[in-house]
Amino acid sequence: MREGIADYIGFGPIYPTQSKARPDPVQGLDSLRRVRARVALPIVAIGGISTSTVGEVLAAGASAVAMIGEIVHAPDVERTVRGLLAIQAA
Repeated sequence: MREGIADYIGFGPIYPTQSKARPDPVQGLDSLRRVRARVALPIVAIGGISTSTVGEVLAAGASAVAMIGEIVHAPDVERTVRGLLAIQAA
C-alpha cells in the first residue's frame, strides 16, 4: 500500500438506521450503483442493512457490508452471522 492512498471506501447509510443518534442522509442502492461505476476500490456498505437486503446491496456493487443492528439484536447471533457469511460468499 502506498501512503495516502485509500484501501477501500465506506459508503452509506444505504437504508435508514437506528444505531446512530444523528445518521447521515440515506444514500440508497442507486447511489451505491453510481459510486461503483466510478471507482475501482472495494466498497463497504453500511447502514440499515439486514439479512433480507444484504443480497441486493451486494448486487448493487458493494464488495462487503458492515452490519450492527441485525447482528447485535439477533436472537441467535452465531446463526445470524453464519447465514450472512454464506450470503456474502455466494
